[in-house]
Formats: sequence, C-alpha cells, structure tokens
Amino acid sequence: MSGGEQAAAAHQGFDPEEMRQKLDKVLANKDNFYKSATASFKQFDKDQSGALDFLETKRLVARLFHNLRLPPV
Repeated sequence: MSGGEQAAAAHQGFDPEEMRQKLDKVLANKDNFYKSATASFKQFDKDQSGALDFLETKRLVARLFHNLRLPPV
C-alpha cells in the first residue's frame, strides 16, 4: 500500500497495522483458527448444505469486514 493509500485508509478508520496484528493473532494457533473457521462456517451455512452459496458467502464476507473494521465492498 502506498503512502497515499495508507493515509486515505487511516482517514477512513482502517489501520493496516491493526489488521495485520488481528490476522496474526487468529492465524497464530492452528487449532483455534480451525475451531473459529468451523464455527463461522456452520453459522453462515444457513441451509446446512455443507457448502456456502453466494448469499451465505456474501454475508460471511460482510461480517469479516465488519469485525476487521474494513470499509464495505
């Protein structure tokens, strides 16, 4: 990310360093990551098909963006 992009992101409440730290924490422990990912998958697989359809995936991504305080896409 260029200096200008970082400044714009910081202005919008997005801190790349904070996100890196959050991701490092989540990914640091393989077992915790697996448990968290499995729980999230089950939460968003509303029809219990064993796969996420487009709408379920969209909702999951929106929640991740919210939790990481990223701007919506």
